[in-house]
Amino acid sequence: MLSSTMEKLFQPVQLLLILSSCVAVPSEDCMAGWFGTKCQYLCHCKNKMACDVNGQCATGCDIGWFGTGCQYVNLATLPDVLVTMTPTQATTTWLTDGDDTTCNGNGDITSLQISWSTSYPLTWLRMKVKNTCK
Repeated sequence: MLSSTMEKLFQPVQLLLILSSCVAVPSEDCMAGWFGTKCQYLCHCKNKMACDVNGQCATGCDIGWFGTGCQYVNLATLPDVLVTMTPTQATTTWLTDGDDTTCNGNGDITSLQISWSTSYPLTWLRMKVKNTCK
């Protein structure tokens, strides 16, 4: 009888412990421009504005940054990117303007190669292609 009473008493306590261990508590003691439980993430807010303790930017992400807490970088906007196209006189601004609705107006491009002088680990790649050929 005593053991079943003890089980009933401790059951809610165990549930409370499990729930509280799953909740991430953001750190509020980070230096300006940093956030995270160990202040390990740098803010990348537009116009150099501060992010909140969860990394959210009221003004949106800075150019070239996107995603949760603005922690993902658009590798096409990095200074060491080299874009090679055939024909070579084609412009590449449509690749790096951050606007998915900007199109390549040159239908003569036959090849496109993007390379960097530094190696970057990729966890995913997104390309938006729209075939407007009629």
